[in-house]
Amino acid sequence: MPTVQRRRRLPTKAGWVTLFGVVPDHGLHRRASDVFRVIAGIVLFALGTVGALSYSKLERSIHSAVESLPDPLLRVATIANGGGVVVAIVVVYAIALSSRRIRFISGLSIALVGGSLLTLGLQHVIDAPAVIGAAAKELSHYPQYPPLRLTVLAAVFFVAGPELTRPSRRLMTTLLTIVAVSAVARTEGYPAGVFGAIALGWALAAAIHLILGSPDGAPDPNEVSSDLDSIDISVDDVSVSSVQAWGEKAYSATRSDGTPLRIIVIGRDATDAQLLTKIGRFLWYKDSGPVLSFGRQQQIEHRAFALLLAERAGVQVPSVVTAATIGSRGDATLVLEAIKGDTLDQMK
Repeated sequence: MPTVQRRRRLPTKAGWVTLFGVVPDHGLHRRASDVFRVIAGIVLFALGTVGALSYSKLERSIHSAVESLPDPLLRVATIANGGGVVVAIVVVYAIALSSRRIRFISGLSIALVGGSLLTLGLQHVIDAPAVIGAAAKELSHYPQYPPLRLTVLAAVFFVAGPELTRPSRRLMTTLLTIVAVSAVARTEGYPAGVFGAIALGWALAAAIHLILGSPDGAPDPNEVSSDLDSIDISVDDVSVSSVQAWGEKAYSATRSDGTPLRIIVIGRDATDAQLLTKIGRFLWYKDSGPVLSFGRQQQIEHRAFALLLAERAGVQVPSVVTAATIGSRGDATLVLEAIKGDTLDQMK
């Protein structure tokens, strides 16, 4: 009888194995979530632009609060905002070069050059004379929108994020926060400008990931085998399946008794992929399809239940072995007995 199992916490190894390392490259992946990041980044940048057209009391308060921080902290922030930015970008480039990943190096180059040109172009397009006049009474120097240095740094960091280990990402987030605070304190970027710059860098990085792809972040076959073994399912010869669906990763394996299996691991992009599919169906067929399932566990439970009902009705479908949330990362996993034959899209 197939089972639906809840998440089981497993011991994990320490994340700080190396500070300047890259994640294993199991292949490229274009995430559905990157589409939403592009859209959300553009919307947030537009909101920042609206905020840039006025210098509000809230921005004055934030600027004054940051400016009143202890001098040692402001000096550290100023150093980070100056030479620290250059050093950080050079270090990220060095990591990319040492990894010998053309995609990684190309993405950083596009973020650096493209981000600079895009920001300079936007600075000429976006004009806020009312802001300059209002801010002249409060600030000795009024910055351009969006701030060039912060936008480029954000784009480079967000492009590099999926390629780097967790400690490296945490370090980049810390530096980006320090530079943002320094930008507010030293008027190289008022709060709306800082907000818009980070949003623009985020959107640009997501667009680059859509074009070039990024590491898929899916477990490798050895991890899949180990995770299944933790719920008493022993498998051999685990390999990535040639048949894949957007938002999930499929593997082929053989059970200890010789039964061929198809293992489906649903990642965090599955819900985004499902939403984009519904939008596409609505635009093309005027029918959005089934109701969204917002949780990964809910998705595999629904799929397993549908297969069980189909099997009970006499339809030839893969038998469900288990549906579980397993592994240290809590991957939602559906294990099926593989059946031979053509899929619907292969039939004529």
